[in-house]
Amino acid sequence: MRFFTTLTDGIARILKWLAIIVILLLLIFIIKWKVDAVYYESISQENIHFGIVDGIKKTGNDIRYLISGDAEDAVQFDTVPEEEQVTINISEAMDVQAIADQLKDKGLIENSDVFKAMVNDMGLFNRFISGTYDIPKSSKALDTLLTLTGSTYREYDFEVKEGDNAASVAARLEEMGVISAAYAFVAQCEQLGVTNSFKPGQYTLSTPSKVVRIIEKLTQTTLEA
Repeated sequence: MRFFTTLTDGIARILKWLAIIVILLLLIFIIKWKVDAVYYESISQENIHFGIVDGIKKTGNDIRYLISGDAEDAVQFDTVPEEEQVTINISEAMDVQAIADQLKDKGLIENSDVFKAMVNDMGLFNRFISGTYDIPKSSKALDTLLTLTGSTYREYDFEVKEGDNAASVAARLEEMGVISAAYAFVAQCEQLGVTNSFKPGQYTLSTPSKVVRIIEKLTQTTLEA
C-alpha cells in the first residue's frame, strides 16, 4: 500500500513539474513571438502581420539552426494591404456646403445635409482648418469632421440632481470641461426660458457640442431646429 502511495505521489510531482515547465516554455514563446513581431514589423518596408503561426515557424527555424546549423527559408509574412486614402483640399474661402459636396463626391459621406446638421449640432461651422488631408476611404463622417476641424471627441457622464438650476448645472459642467464659461451657459438658459427646467437623471454628454444642444438634452426639450 505504501508503494502505491509513494508511486502516486511521485507521479503527481512529475506531472506538477511538467506543467510548470510547459507553462514556462509557453511564456517564453509568447515573449519571443512579441519581440520578433515588433522587430520584423519595424524593419519591414511593407505593412506586414507577424501572427502566432509565423511565430511558431520562426521558433522552429531558430531551434533547427541551433541544433544543426541549418535553417529553412525565411518565414513568409502576410502583407496587410494599405487602406485606400482620399485626398481632401480645404481652402479658407470654402463654406460648409462646398466642403460637404467635396466629401460626398469623394465618397466619404452619403448625405451632405446630414453632414451639415452634424456640423451645426457640434458647433463646428467656423472650425474647419484649411489644408490638404489624406483621409481613409472607410473613415466615418464623425471622424472625418474631427480631422478637418482639428477637434477631439469626448464623452462625459453627468447627473442632474433634484433642485438643480442653470447656475448649479453650469458650475459642474464648467468644472468638468464640458463648457468653457458657466456665465454664458446661464445667460443662454435665461434667454431660452429654461433656467429651472432641468430634469433629474443620468446623462451622457459629448463634446464638441453647441451649448444649446446640451441644454436641450438636460431639459429634455427642443429649443432650436
